[in-house]
Amino acid sequence: MDKIKVLYKKAPFLLILTLGFIMVLLIFFISVLSVPSDTDDYKEYKRILKTTGYTDNPLLANFPVSIPDNARDTAFYYTPRFLQGGEVWSLSYKTDIAEVISREEAFRAKAVWIGATSDYEAAEYGVTDSDFSYAGYDVLPEDFTVYLFYSKPYKENNWNHGSISMAAVSIEKRQLIFYAEDW
Repeated sequence: MDKIKVLYKKAPFLLILTLGFIMVLLIFFISVLSVPSDTDDYKEYKRILKTTGYTDNPLLANFPVSIPDNARDTAFYYTPRFLQGGEVWSLSYKTDIAEVISREEAFRAKAVWIGATSDYEAAEYGVTDSDFSYAGYDVLPEDFTVYLFYSKPYKENNWNHGSISMAAVSIEKRQLIFYAEDW
């Protein structure tokens, strides 16, 4: 009989402990399962811009609000920020010459540096060929001009982490590439 009384006294504590443990497990599983994943579906572009705070993110200021209807050969890639990982946005498409020239003029006015990935200064700003790999280029062809809008390394001359926003334009290919990374 004394054992039953002791059990009744401990029951609320055991119940709270058990329910608390179950809640912690549920929260863990929900958070792991709800983590956004990488996407390369350009149809998700507008939704991802919206969910990542496009209007409040200066790194995305030069990205188009939507992919133009006349865009072709479209490539989009997004990696969400998760734990120690950085966030990456990359959009590439070919379009008519009028839009390419219009964008290039706007980029020229806003850029803090203009050049090619092969230029000596490119490395100082954190501009590398690998940034354009999501657009299908292991090495960015010479007919592209890179327009750098913002770059800041994590530490001086340490591009292991940092933030960068840029675009690349090829009038010859009628192609625009937008790239931003925050690591």
